[in-house]
Amino acid sequence: MPTLFIRVLSVAQPQSEGYQIGGEWLILESDGAERGRGVTDYRGFAELVDPSAEWLSNPSNVVLIVPSEHVLGVNCEVPGRNVNQIRKALPFVVEEFVATDIEGMHLAHGGIQRNHPVHCNLIDRVLLAGWQDCFASLGIPPGFIVSEAELLPDEPDTAFALFDGSHVLIKTGGQAATLDRGNLPFALGGVEESRLRVVNGTLTDAEYEQFHDRLEVFSDTAHAKADTTLGYLAQRWRDNPDAINLLQGEFSPPSTSRVDNARWRSVGLLAAGCVGLALIAALAQGWWANHQADKLESQTLALYKDIYPGDKRVSTANVRRRMATHLGEGGSVASAAPFLSLLGVVASTLDPNAFLQRITYNGNRNELGIDLVVRSYDELDRVKESLSAQGLNVEMGGAEQQQDNKVRTTLRLTAGEGSP
Repeated sequence: MPTLFIRVLSVAQPQSEGYQIGGEWLILESDGAERGRGVTDYRGFAELVDPSAEWLSNPSNVVLIVPSEHVLGVNCEVPGRNVNQIRKALPFVVEEFVATDIEGMHLAHGGIQRNHPVHCNLIDRVLLAGWQDCFASLGIPPGFIVSEAELLPDEPDTAFALFDGSHVLIKTGGQAATLDRGNLPFALGGVEESRLRVVNGTLTDAEYEQFHDRLEVFSDTAHAKADTTLGYLAQRWRDNPDAINLLQGEFSPPSTSRVDNARWRSVGLLAAGCVGLALIAALAQGWWANHQADKLESQTLALYKDIYPGDKRVSTANVRRRMATHLGEGGSVASAAPFLSLLGVVASTLDPNAFLQRITYNGNRNELGIDLVVRSYDELDRVKESLSAQGLNVEMGGAEQQQDNKVRTTLRLTAGEGSP
């Protein structure tokens, strides 16, 4: 998986549209090969982000390297019988190294062991939160924020000088400072180490003449292929993944599992929402079906009472059975066929815009009567012709035009010869 390294060159200042920040970036493949690099600002970082590259949204693939001038590194002896006691006592011990209010500082520490000094880094909370929020707003939340000094080697009796243009980062005995190149002789004049390892550059002849008599000078060839400060620091991070991550405690980034869980949680919520909508739709459909069934039962009861007004024992609970009994009078249920056939022909013939006001049936004459409302006389003629074409005898009891220009009539239908 590729890794994006960002070396910030300034603090992150919020603006109306994003942040004001400068930095350089480098993308290394999993095998250490370089994919790309550049120097840019907030807008440039936004353009760098590829929405289709999921690896960029994974904090474990984004490393932020911040100037060591903003980070105070200290080694301190902390009393305690166990790791928990040492961890709780740590803020009180480091307070003596801080000139400002300790409450405004964020403390990050390395591994804790009894009877061993604890290496700590302190940084202003607002400063750290600004960097973290800035890149999170770009969709590239950092999983690691480390100081430049953390990425320089720790070697006994050896001072390190990391050259970066007109500046140089000096690290001696766990302490680090960034200064102008011209102040290098003054800074190295007080070091107690006997060796000086030069990183990402070389000493001038004048500088060498000042140091060589008391400092044995070496060049760091372990990362010779890195031709920039960021390139060197990125390679060092790959070799030293245990460097203190400033994102501890309240600033801890979401772990990979938490990111994956959040994604699956979103999928789960979406699926649950779909299931909920489907359930609501099914309940609504069931309610509508029950409502329609009740409505049809009421209409069936009303039709039954129109046909058999003398039956006082009918109800919605037994109307179907009572109707079947009446239709079966004459010896068998087969005698119901004329009524059902006539009703089926009418249903298949009428236009959806036609309206049945009333249906009656005379079982003795097998005659179906319907009070019908259609849109026009032409529509009425078409209905009559269609019914006659299907072998029914059609008698019309008269037609009248209503106020809405629709036509109302009464038709009496009987089965003709050869009709079903």
